Amino acid sequence: MMPETTNQQDSQKSMNKLRAEFENWLGMVVQQGEKALGAFGLNPQSTFQPDIDIVETNETVCICIDIPGIDPESIDLSIAGNMLRVRGLRMSCEASRSEDARVHLQERLTGSFDRSIPMPCQVLADEITAEASHGVLTVQLPKPEPERPHEIKIKVKTENQTGTVETTVI
Repeated sequence: MMPETTNQQDSQKSMNKLRAEFENWLGMVVQQGEKALGAFGLNPQSTFQPDIDIVETNETVCICIDIPGIDPESIDLSIAGNMLRVRGLRMSCEASRSEDARVHLQERLTGSFDRSIPMPCQVLADEITAEASHGVLTVQLPKPEPERPHEIKIKVKTENQTGTVETTVI
């Protein structure tokens, strides 16, 4: 029979391992958003969700959104605080909407989508631009210029042997 403390230690190690795995999983969900839930089988996508890329440079954040088969004018873009919201609708092909249509295979996901994309940094909401070309919506979000350091002068007062106070600016 094993001592009680060994069983408790084993249980604690198991709990720590489980906690670490859960924190890994949670970190992935936070980093990848809704798509990570689908990868774990918790939120299987049954509607269209456009794929995105987020690229940050010194001057901008650029977001590329795949929108094949979607009229760019029907997409709604908005920003509130640090969150860019993209909404739209991808329709099924026109032939499948006919009354006498018999769909034999439908692999293209369709439906409305609504994605909230957190910005990796502060952006200038009034200067955002968006352009669609070849099924890709490119959103440019300029970043504010970094604050320049302000120089602060330091006054040093010293008293010499005659009792006179001298001020030096460094």
